[in-house]
Amino acid sequence: MTYGTAWTDQWDRLLRWRERVRRARDDWQNSGMGTEHFLDDLFATFQALWHLKDWLHNDPHSGVTSKDVDDWVNSRNSILLVAADLANGSKHLVLTNRRAGGSHQTRKDVRVHVGHGVQTTFYALDGRSETEWEAVTLADACIEEWREFIAEAGLSVPSSGAGAERDEG
Repeated sequence: MTYGTAWTDQWDRLLRWRERVRRARDDWQNSGMGTEHFLDDLFATFQALWHLKDWLHNDPHSGVTSKDVDDWVNSRNSILLVAADLANGSKHLVLTNRRAGGSHQTRKDVRVHVGHGVQTTFYALDGRSETEWEAVTLADACIEEWREFIAEAGLSVPSSGAGAERDEG
């Protein structure tokens, strides 16, 4: 079974997940699903963002090693470390390796408009600085850091693909 053909498959996937979280924030949702479904999308977004590193170093054509990613992320005190805490905490129930001071999802704002639906905005805390981030803004900052890494690694960010239509970077 194949899960993709290249790291760019995960890139497109993470953009699609990010788009779901953006829609929950910006568009009226009238699906009848509770906010837990949107929280699932939030956690999937950060899992996809953090684990792009695995796709990069597992793609034999990328030329990227696990050490390349770790050295880059750790040398700059990257915002991707917040994604790592969110991804690993949501994936494993307990966050044992705090990459960014134990960053975590903090709260959600829910707006209800009768006849239109709901909008849900999630927030996450950067455990290093105690800065609270709105989730889409945080995801966009992570995407921008990945763009920098990808460029420095001599690779090209795909310009198209599912989800890329909303990618404004």
